[in-house]
Amino acid sequence: MPHSIANQANPARYLQDKLFTEDFQSSLKSKISQAKPYNYGVIDGLFKEDVLRQARDEIFENIQFTEKETDIYKLNQTGDLLNIDGLPEEEAKLLSTLHKVRDALYSKEMRDMISKVTGCGPLSASKTDLSLNNYDKGCHLLTHDDVIGDRVISFILYVLPPDYKWDPKWGGALRVYPTLREGVPDTDYCGAVPPQFNQLSFFKIVPGHSFHDVEEVYVDQPRLSIQGWYHLPQEGEEGYVETPRVDFHTEVSTMAQQSLAHYECDGYYPARDFVEASAGLSLDALKQFISSDILENVDDLRKQFTEEGILRLNDFLEPEFFAAVRSEIEELELQKCPIKKTDVPEEWGVAAPPHLRKYLYLRSNGQSTSLQMLKELFSSRAFIRLIERLTACLPEQQFVELRRFRPGIDYTLASVSGFKEDILEAVLSVTTAKFEDGVGGYDLVMGGGSDENDDPAVYRESKDEDGGVLLSALPKPNEFIIILRDPDLLRFIKYLSKNAPGSRWDVHGEYTVKPDSVNVEVDESTMRVD
Repeated sequence: MPHSIANQANPARYLQDKLFTEDFQSSLKSKISQAKPYNYGVIDGLFKEDVLRQARDEIFENIQFTEKETDIYKLNQTGDLLNIDGLPEEEAKLLSTLHKVRDALYSKEMRDMISKVTGCGPLSASKTDLSLNNYDKGCHLLTHDDVIGDRVISFILYVLPPDYKWDPKWGGALRVYPTLREGVPDTDYCGAVPPQFNQLSFFKIVPGHSFHDVEEVYVDQPRLSIQGWYHLPQEGEEGYVETPRVDFHTEVSTMAQQSLAHYECDGYYPARDFVEASAGLSLDALKQFISSDILENVDDLRKQFTEEGILRLNDFLEPEFFAAVRSEIEELELQKCPIKKTDVPEEWGVAAPPHLRKYLYLRSNGQSTSLQMLKELFSSRAFIRLIERLTACLPEQQFVELRRFRPGIDYTLASVSGFKEDILEAVLSVTTAKFEDGVGGYDLVMGGGSDENDDPAVYRESKDEDGGVLLSALPKPNEFIIILRDPDLLRFIKYLSKNAPGSRWDVHGEYTVKPDSVNVEVDESTMRVD
């Protein structure tokens, strides 16, 4: 027999009666226990339909969303729905059904049901934690495991347009990732749950294992959801156990997860004294690769760099060499873009893991293609000499890679350099497509922030705010940017939308420098480049 929830004071009465039957819960528990790569569940028709329809109308008629963008997501969000309780009476009436939905989600009956089917133990009655997220075209949430504080269960209630079915081709699916080992997700997801109206997707949060993302929304359709979490019982509640809290925050930013180790690529060169190797070397060897305008104005450019800490140079490569590079890239763009790691040709590797980065990098394979020559150029003695001449800094070690960021797949997440001292960081864009705002793929450098309670990677909370951005550069053909990067600066390549006109192609070089060789006074106000 169904569990009785007819009491008019019980918020669970707005939920479907089937949820509280033994047959339903036994079946759901079995499905969750068999789910791969970790235990997750899906409930279709969670609420009585008229209740959720009314709540949806209230949301769109009375709530304002804030556009929010970080390294890991782009979405439109509200504050915590707990704040409904503090609204003036007249405003609260406008959201009365949404209030009922919130209370039903945290009702004893709902919490007990979730606890039973997941085996997670008691859940807090007092700690609510949920907000409204509206994903429109281009919005996304990249790979993370949801481990924050004492969260136990993550859930998403979809409040999509109710009168037609969401097409999986529109994107917006919840995608789950297997792990290669604890804390290291695979680059490819292995399961996807397309959203539907009145559907609840949920899973137990397991540190180092519950990796997932939200697929980009590809169309102009509102993927509205109520995103929330159930927490461990709080002090004074039944089931409370004093446990250490997890101190890292993986949803908003991956900063606390960052390993300072370099990418798992073959492009890293061991410590080497480039000063002795390149001192006094002529730049003539670069004439067939680097624009003569650059080589002939090194002294003026060095003066600019020592004053500003940044150079941004157009038409960097010699025209004939760039034409050869461009031709090779355009030929690769015409081929089918590899999506899964098993599709990637052997001359390319996949930078991983995806909760830190995902893109293709060119392996060193001894071939004499233009792209291989370009990669080798960045680590050559002559190029190191050019870096020294342009910056008045003496490089010691280097890490060089040629990267391809594929539309709808690739990115890097915000990280510090991993060094205790300033480094030189250079990026040469050899992207052939014309990029515009709104499709990602830009290179962003920003300060790390001063408030430990703030997420340092939140750089935009509206269209008019920039959150302390020092450099934001869309990929531009044959543009070279080099900066003197202090240890606290964050840098990332924003996720490249599926709607981008092509891949982002670049060469990325990091050069450690002798500390006593740095003679650059960086004024962040002058470093800023838009």
